[in-house]
Amino acid sequence: MRLDSLSRLAALLIRPWSPRRHRGLRQVAALNVLILAGTLGLYAAGWLDGLEYLLMDRRFELIRGQASGDLVIVQIDGKSIQQAGRWPWPRDRFARLIDRLFEAGATDVALDVDFSSMSSLSGDAELAATLRRYGGRVILGAFNQKDEAGQPSAALLDVRPLQIFANSAAVAGVNVDVAHDGAVRRYPIGQFDGRSFRPSMGALLAGNARLDFPFFYIDFGIDPRSIPRLSVADILDGRFDPAAVRGRKVIVGATALDLGDYVTVPVYRALSGVTLQALAYESLVEGRALRRSGPAVTVAVLLMLALGAAAGARRWSWRRATLAALATSLACLALSVAVQAAWPLSLDIAPWLVLIGFFVGVRSVREIESQAIQIFKQRMAGAYRRALMAQVVEDSFDGIVITDSLGRVELFNSAAAEILGLQASEVHGRPLARILPTFEAFQQPVEPADPAQGRLITFERADGRRCILELQVGRSSIQVSRNPRERRSRTREVTVFTFRDVTDRVQAREAERAASERAMLASRAKTEFLANMSHELRTPLNAVIGFSEMIGEEMLGPISPPAYKGYAQDINASGLHLLRMVNEVLDVAKIEAGKVQLDEEQFPLAGLVNSCAGMIRGSLGIDHRRLVLDGAADLPYVRGDERLLKQVVLNLLSNAVKFSPEDRDIVMTVGMAAEGWAKISVRDYGIGIPSDRLTDVLKPFVQIEQAMNRKHEGAGLGLHIASTYAEMHGGHIEIESRLGAGTVASLWLPPDRLLPRDAARARRHIRLVLDRDRDQGNSG
Repeated sequence: MRLDSLSRLAALLIRPWSPRRHRGLRQVAALNVLILAGTLGLYAAGWLDGLEYLLMDRRFELIRGQASGDLVIVQIDGKSIQQAGRWPWPRDRFARLIDRLFEAGATDVALDVDFSSMSSLSGDAELAATLRRYGGRVILGAFNQKDEAGQPSAALLDVRPLQIFANSAAVAGVNVDVAHDGAVRRYPIGQFDGRSFRPSMGALLAGNARLDFPFFYIDFGIDPRSIPRLSVADILDGRFDPAAVRGRKVIVGATALDLGDYVTVPVYRALSGVTLQALAYESLVEGRALRRSGPAVTVAVLLMLALGAAAGARRWSWRRATLAALATSLACLALSVAVQAAWPLSLDIAPWLVLIGFFVGVRSVREIESQAIQIFKQRMAGAYRRALMAQVVEDSFDGIVITDSLGRVELFNSAAAEILGLQASEVHGRPLARILPTFEAFQQPVEPADPAQGRLITFERADGRRCILELQVGRSSIQVSRNPRERRSRTREVTVFTFRDVTDRVQAREAERAASERAMLASRAKTEFLANMSHELRTPLNAVIGFSEMIGEEMLGPISPPAYKGYAQDINASGLHLLRMVNEVLDVAKIEAGKVQLDEEQFPLAGLVNSCAGMIRGSLGIDHRRLVLDGAADLPYVRGDERLLKQVVLNLLSNAVKFSPEDRDIVMTVGMAAEGWAKISVRDYGIGIPSDRLTDVLKPFVQIEQAMNRKHEGAGLGLHIASTYAEMHGGHIEIESRLGAGTVASLWLPPDRLLPRDAARARRHIRLVLDRDRDQGNSG
């Protein structure tokens, strides 16, 4: 047991590292590495940014927020331009706007307006004076632009406010980054202008112009409609509530469509430049300045996903792996939403989803390929089965005709064409009633008396030859398929006619029956002849036996010469022998003619045995042979024909006397055997019977001595008659013998032929020894 357990353990350890399995694992590992490397390459090349931006935009739509309310947008809208009647405005108009805002209580004012060119001297001077009056609380915008639009190699120009404005105000950048899809998502904290660091307008307003990170992603989940807005026209006309700006920061910029200061953004499609600056400010002050998770987290999760996918691919089915991939993708999406809602962090999940998609795609392709191969195999197997069945039907020795529910021929094999003398092309698709009206009469299947045989019909071929066909008719149903493409709505039924030409067989059977009838007539004639001849022979034989006995016993006086007496005795013996043979032949004739009937009565079995033993005494000869009779006690009565059973026992005794040596006894045993049967056995020590001829001795006219130059007389009918009479009583004759060792012939009588003896006679035991010198001996 211990060695067996160790061998099984070794087999489990060795099996996974078999060359074939190891080669398969290496192929799977190589494919997984290739998928991982491809995903990392796409991520590193930035080709997944589009998908990442799309996912980020969807998260903005899910995670909504409101503005802080600390910033007010003052719009240069269409109404304001219409009020001024011109654009660009004179600088004194901006000076009045700044004064009104600070007078209303604004803390800081940022102007997203280009002040890089000169206007009127008076207007520029007035604005410069206003800026000096508020001592740096005003922020002016600056930006970079290319010297030539549309030229990638063109030099960048630093567009700054005029120096007279810049000396008295803070300068902030208003440039933004445009992604490859043309939308603005990132916002810089600031930029170096070649001489110093210039913060961005939103960062400067928020007071967060630090270099902790160079840029961030604007949270477009903040609703820009929640930012308070005022029109320049209303402020200049005094039609606003000062409380709307008191204690708040103000950013002024163009929102009029005519001015074209709009940029493409996620979620909202397009926003004005001033609104974009305001959203950048809100992202900073609300702690929603988003940053992406970066390569370290992305690559680490990619490795874990790749390992998990590789492990699951070996254990899971395609369906289970697909469900796991779907669940993992949903988990990644949910995680990114939860993280972005809780922290200003945007997880780069696009590589994760792409990796999962690659694994699912590759697994799906392999599964589809496997399914395609399986479907191909199934189709080929189906085609093979159909071709096989069609060939079997075509090669069948039986004619096969199949009709549809309307009785039109759908199949007509070669055997049917040969038997019926028709061509398949002549009958295919035609109604059966027109071409085979004989078959049409048997359209409805009927079970024949013998299921193994069909109905016999006579069919006349086209060439006029009549033939006899054995026809079987059956019905088959073709159920509606469960395939969704199945158009049938009802079950199709076909009728199958299977037939064969049995003309020769029927004719041979008729000839055999006629021959059998002739043989029966001949046998009956023979039997009647033998019976008549036996009666005709018995009459003269009785005369011969009687007169020879009178002469031999000199009943009418002495005869001379004395030799005639011996001749008369020989004539008498020969006559008796011939009479016995005639009687046996007559018995056989009666048996074959069925004229033997049982004359049943009840008689003691012991009396039957004693009577037969007494009758056989004259056949023992002049030597010292003896008949030893051994009978058990309580022998029952027998219900049967005493004469016929007596003849059975006498025939067994006669055979034993005939074949027994002169110096050996004959033993007859009678008693009860197993299961209530009675048994009478006669044993001799004669020549015996070969084992291969034991069954032949019960047949009529069989002589075992034919090959031995017969020394004993007889016609070979005694045992046949005995066997027949025994079987008429429900019993049988059993022969046991060995060549040269004698024979035991037994009569078996069944229990239903035996009756219990009278209690007064129940305690007798027979032991009888008969020889030639004793007429009868009984002992009890």
